[in-house]
Amino acid sequence: MRRFNVVLSVFFAFVLLLVPFAYYALSNSYHEKVLFRLGVLQSQENDVALDNVASYLDGSSELDQNIFSEREILHMADVKLLLDILRYLLMLVLTIFIVLTVFEAMSVNILSIAWTALVGAGVAFVASLLKLLFWGLAFRPLFVLFHKIFFMNDFWVLGGTSKLISLFPEQFFKSIVISSILTTILLSLFVAAISGAFLYNSHIQDKKSWGKLWRVY
Repeated sequence: MRRFNVVLSVFFAFVLLLVPFAYYALSNSYHEKVLFRLGVLQSQENDVALDNVASYLDGSSELDQNIFSEREILHMADVKLLLDILRYLLMLVLTIFIVLTVFEAMSVNILSIAWTALVGAGVAFVASLLKLLFWGLAFRPLFVLFHKIFFMNDFWVLGGTSKLISLFPEQFFKSIVISSILTTILLSLFVAAISGAFLYNSHIQDKKSWGKLWRVY
């Protein structure tokens, strides 16, 4: 077992966890579908407010002070910063992963890559099941903990009359979390099936024992 392969497997698992979450967290089209399903966009007022938030987050406009309070605007500045960091992190992680994968492909055989993918998918699958369990059982405490960790102030504590609260209910964030976890599970199963089938085919055709195949990893 090569240390580089282990590192790449763990990194691949991180990619499988990060990419779906980043997609659902950053996709305006997905947000609109969820909010429409929750009935948030049934009013013209909320539709206008959501367009204003989307424009603010992509940097094309400022938040309307006639719609949002000063506290909400300050909180959204923190949210925008966090989402920008997520975008940069996603690009960085994907770049590093592509470079490492190319290096792996050039330096070892295809069996090692298959094992790397299989182990990474397995790690991501187990991690996703644990995330699904924890978030399913204690979403609200974990949601509050998330804010306490990633926000350096209490601007995220908003009143019941807050426009942001009515625009983005708890179920909206729960949908993002659950959808990203389920997507990671499906991707992990797909990768595991492909890499596992390749290794099994090598086991049958080349008549190699699983022990010999594992030593390639």
